[in-house]
Amino acid sequence: MEYLPGRCDACGFVVLIAHGAGSPHRGCPKCDADVSVFPGAKHREDERGAFETLSQRVHDSVAPGEAARVLSEFEELGDVEPTSMPTWLVSRLPALSQTIAALALRLPTQSIGTMLITLLRARSSVRTRSGFLSLSGDSYPDASEVSKGRLA
Repeated sequence: MEYLPGRCDACGFVVLIAHGAGSPHRGCPKCDADVSVFPGAKHREDERGAFETLSQRVHDSVAPGEAARVLSEFEELGDVEPTSMPTWLVSRLPALSQTIAALALRLPTQSIGTMLITLLRARSSVRTRSGFLSLSGDSYPDASEVSKGRLA
């Protein structure tokens, strides 16, 4: 069976979801919300454990802005040899070094690099509290002031 990356619609956690007819729907393991397919490479059954381990580590230790910065640097490099991708990424994200070293014992470095790029893309596009305006202080403007563009 093949698996596609999926991102939780609520918390942004990334998992692999079964691809194909009759595949069971799987909710987010973190919050049980719906998971939508996220662009990325297909993965095999034997890669699921590695993907989930790496996903957890990226989710826990890489902030969305940091993921966006690293991806931007990566894209500026142009063509990077697929086998050197994880080494380059670890140099920018040292919190992932032990996890990647452990996974490199089980998987080709190109597979790890592909997983990392997918996870960083998903992490960098996470939006929290989208559409909310944070205000501080003792008073808040009423709706008429906001609609007229008069914020103190």
